[in-house]
Amino acid sequence: MFCPECGIKNVKNAKFCAECGSKIIDDRPKIKVIGPLNNTKKPMTKKTKIIISISVILCVLIIAFFGICSAKFTPSKIAEGYFVALKDKNADELYKYLDVKNSGFTNKKLFEKVYDGKKDNIINYSVVDEVESADGLNALVTINYTKKGSNKVSSETISLIKEKSKKYFFFNDWKISNESSMIIENNKFNVPKDSVLSLEGIKVDKKYLKNEKDAEYDTYVIPELFAGKYNVTINLKNKLKLEEDVKVSSVGVNNLTNLKLEGAIENKLEKDFPNIIEKLYEDAIKDKTFDDVKKDYNYGVANLESFEESYNHFVDYLSDSLTKFKVIDVDIENIKVTPDGYLYVTVDVDYEYTLNYSFLGEEKVKTKESDDIMYFTFDYFKDNFKLIDISSMSSYFSKY
Repeated sequence: MFCPECGIKNVKNAKFCAECGSKIIDDRPKIKVIGPLNNTKKPMTKKTKIIISISVILCVLIIAFFGICSAKFTPSKIAEGYFVALKDKNADELYKYLDVKNSGFTNKKLFEKVYDGKKDNIINYSVVDEVESADGLNALVTINYTKKGSNKVSSETISLIKEKSKKYFFFNDWKISNESSMIIENNKFNVPKDSVLSLEGIKVDKKYLKNEKDAEYDTYVIPELFAGKYNVTINLKNKLKLEEDVKVSSVGVNNLTNLKLEGAIENKLEKDFPNIIEKLYEDAIKDKTFDDVKKDYNYGVANLESFEESYNHFVDYLSDSLTKFKVIDVDIENIKVTPDGYLYVTVDVDYEYTLNYSFLGEEKVKTKESDDIMYFTFDYFKDNFKLIDISSMSSYFSKY
């Protein structure tokens, strides 16, 4: 710093000149300190406070979202939710866990109709194990549970498959596999030839018909079907309708050959049986040939070749001493549909018979009651049952 009077250089910040004693004036420009060096703080605006608050809340929500979803979408949680829906028999909730394509036989409406619930009286359960496969594509979750009134611990292992897509873009999406769920793949229905199959009123299209060479029955194969109880109807080629509730299960094959006739139709057949049976015995007792009786059984589309053979066999082996046969009661035990769509009917027959025979040169008459199982085959033509074959009719009658 220089003295303004004598020009001698003085030390920095000197107030008087060391040479002449004159007062030294500091005429350097003053520098105003601003920014961080300024001790005066400017307050935040309301807008800034709102932005910071929203940012903090969003961060908390994102962290919470990831934490909750990470726990929610584990195989154990998915399997537990599925098990609880099973336990509660909640068809609406269960459907959310099923990995199905919405088709004619795998839609929510049909599932709610056929689901019959199988987890009864479960009071406690616990997820005890979760194992993922080495490649991370599959998982097995084991759940132990107890039922009301029992101290036995049962166990169920639920299989899950990891989907390719992510849940909410970030989380693994696990689905209950078809092996653990109520979906049956490639379920088969064996039905009589040329009949029409319907499940819960839905006609099964011919595109599902997959017959093997020389197969006795028509076979329908449905790619995906819910496990459950279905109302099944079969319309035979002779226009006869069969109907019954059928349980579709993991077995995967349903032989629909023992469905029920409509009650009124079966009653009609049962009512006609006494006359049908008595006529056969009456003709055989008189030793009539099949040519003699054929006109009584012939009809428009009749094929009586097998009937002729079995009738002749029946006449040949019938006891010569039989003179009278009367039906007391008939109960239909079973009706099975043959591959050709005829009815193979098993009946329990209570009857009374009379024998005329010789014993030690003396003519004897014996009347007794008995019962037997007999088998008949019927067609259905113009609203009437037509007998087309017989088998296992009683031909021996005891004197004792």
